[in-house]
Amino acid sequence: INVDENNQKVVFLKENVFEKVHKNAGFSIIVSNVDSDLEFILTQYKKRDLVEKAFSTVKTTFDLNKFNVQDRLVLESKMFISFLALIVRSYFSYCMKEFLAENGHHTVNTLFSELSKMELAKFNKTYVSSYGLSKTQKIILSALKITEKDVNQCTKDINKNLN
Repeated sequence: INVDENNQKVVFLKENVFEKVHKNAGFSIIVSNVDSDLEFILTQYKKRDLVEKAFSTVKTTFDLNKFNVQDRLVLESKMFISFLALIVRSYFSYCMKEFLAENGHHTVNTLFSELSKMELAKFNKTYVSSYGLSKTQKIILSALKITEKDVNQCTKDINKNLN
């Protein structure tokens, strides 16, 4: 960093350092004891990366890094419920992949939050939807291949089963 005649700071790149970094940018080294083609090894690496990210999600999102339980049955139950939740979340993420790519301000968590606003209220011994579906909720449900008609039918089924 230098100061020019106008008392402005001027920054110069160290060309040799920049060239060295630029030359190696975007490269990864994968060491494997599997004697196979590059495509197979990369596919296996990506699968492993997905599994590691899934376990990270389990630990953080589902608060599974804390095992404050009294007995083995409770621990197994917590693990099973978390496993099911991970399957649902992974499927949801897969279905919403295109939407999330086009709408950078949304995340999987914001989409779940949007869906959590859907609720039923009991009115004269009948459950009714508290609010109409928002545009975002309709998009999310559409990606999951669920129509507004399906949601209404579900409400009718709940009323039928509870009465």
